[in-house]
Amino acid sequence: MDNISAYIEEYAQSNHILDQLAHHHFANQKTLPQAVEELEIEMITSALYGNNRTQAARELGISRELLYHKIKKYKDRLTF
Repeated sequence: MDNISAYIEEYAQSNHILDQLAHHHFANQKTLPQAVEELEIEMITSALYGNNRTQAARELGISRELLYHKIKKYKDRLTF
C-alpha cells in the first residue's frame, strides 16, 4: 500500500508540474530543441541575476565551463 501511495503522490506532482509547464511561454515553441533553448535562456538569466558566474553555475547544477559556453551561445538572447 505504501508503494501505491507514493506512486499516486509522485503522479500528482508530475501532473502539476506538467500543467505549469503547459502554460509557460516556452511550451509554445514548435520543437523540443526550441523549447529547451528557451528554458535554458530563462534559467541562465535568472541564475545570473545578482550572482557571479560561479554561483550561477552551482545553482544551475552545471560546470562553470558549460555555463560560459551557454552564455556565449545565447549572448544575443540573454538579458541580465
